[in-house]
Amino acid sequence: MNSKYLIVSVFIFYIILVSWIHFDRFDEFPQRTHAWAQSDRYALVLGFMDNGFDFFHPQTYVMNKQFPDNFTRPSDNRITASDFPIIEYIIAGIIDLTGGSTHTHTHTHTTWLFLGFLSFCFLC
Repeated sequence: MNSKYLIVSVFIFYIILVSWIHFDRFDEFPQRTHAWAQSDRYALVLGFMDNGFDFFHPQTYVMNKQFPDNFTRPSDNRITASDFPIIEYIIAGIIDLTGGSTHTHTHTHTTWLFLGFLSFCFLC
């Protein structure tokens, strides 16, 4: 068997396996492993939709200052520090283009799963 066909077969098997594992969780909110990170990224997606897609001021739903206070005084500013949020910005754009406002977490799950498949392609 040619190694090219073996790689394609393994990739297709990987897509089917991962999709089958995650199929029942696409409509659920973040949970299980690293739920805090998934929730933070989901909040950034919703924050981009709320602030008019201002890439340089990502916001979340935490209403406390980050620096220099110690989270004891509330603030009206929801802008937060974040890693380079290009993926969350793209997901917010996809949600805005499709007009989906009820199942935004499904878009988020699908995009992250697609990026996992794409990264697997670069490994092969």
